[in-house]
Amino acid sequence: MTTNSRIRRSGLAPVLQARLVLWAFVVVNLAIVEFLFLTAGTGKNEVLTVAKFFGLHAALIMMFQLLLVARLPWLDRRIGMDRLTVWHRWVGFTLLWTVLTHATIVVLGYATLDNAPMAKTFLALAGVPASLLGMLAATIIVVTGVIST
Repeated sequence: MTTNSRIRRSGLAPVLQARLVLWAFVVVNLAIVEFLFLTAGTGKNEVLTVAKFFGLHAALIMMFQLLLVARLPWLDRRIGMDRLTVWHRWVGFTLLWTVLTHATIVVLGYATLDNAPMAKTFLALAGVPASLLGMLAATIIVVTGVIST
């Protein structure tokens, strides 16, 4: 007969420890994002400030997405890859809507700033390399989200 010689050092079950670590990750990073948002100042107009808010939170959600599917042995043993993958899927839909909101509000903000139609503003933003990369990244996220439904 084999006995398990591992002794639990904490009163919490391993799955609860892992969930606590995940929540701590989210809360600490959310505090950092809020600090960055509040100390960065306002954008060129109020609409772009809201766009910055959604953009920062989209980046945070994306980091959490990567953490959920990183196949970290410590998390995998305690929570299980199947459950982490389910969480990844639902967090992915949150990411999809956050990215779409950010992109829409950015175009709206610059259209308001320039007093131009949104279509013209979209094309003008596509001519800026950083914006074009953001549009391509948003397209990848949207396509992935649509395929995942």
